[in-house]
Amino acid sequence: MSFFSKIVVFYFCLLFSLSGTIKAQINLDSVNSLINQSKNDSLKAVTIKLFIDAVEDNTVWPAYNNLLIKICEKTYSSNKKLGNLLGEGYNNKGYILNYLGKTDSALIFYNKCIRIRQETKDSTGIGNVMVNIGFLNQNLGRHDSAIFYYDKGLSYYKSKKNLDGMAVIYNNKASVYQIQGRVKRKHCLFNKRNEYL
Repeated sequence: MSFFSKIVVFYFCLLFSLSGTIKAQINLDSVNSLINQSKNDSLKAVTIKLFIDAVEDNTVWPAYNNLLIKICEKTYSSNKKLGNLLGEGYNNKGYILNYLGKTDSALIFYNKCIRIRQETKDSTGIGNVMVNIGFLNQNLGRHDSAIFYYDKGLSYYKSKKNLDGMAVIYNNKASVYQIQGRVKRKHCLFNKRNEYL
């Protein structure tokens, strides 16, 4: 990690240790200044990603996620290292669109995410987006499709021995089985989930 990157990380730790409305506005102003001062697209993208990960307010981070996607799309063909960040941006965009009830648009971004994740050979990232597509289908009442995507995500998580991801999927599948009234199957999956917690 370069010296400048370490400074950026330190700066973010300092910024997000502050709290309160006035300080939050200062944080946004500081983040914007830091992003605008950087001449390097990779550093801008990492800075934005750190900010997105630190902010939980769905009225704030989506605009920064759009900026992340814009920067990464612009430079991805010449800088494949930004693939993981671009995949994150697409996955986040799908998440917020699903949250807003725009499921068709969410699926477009989830599919873009899958394509990028496959190019970068990111099995855990593919597992994450499969969980999100499964959840989208579950919320729409498409239980068979939800199980299908949860199972696809599970295979990616198993390949990387991602126990946390496996636990999430067992929990989500159990929820589907509960909705369907398949109580024995639900209890079996809840027990399996507990093995990984």
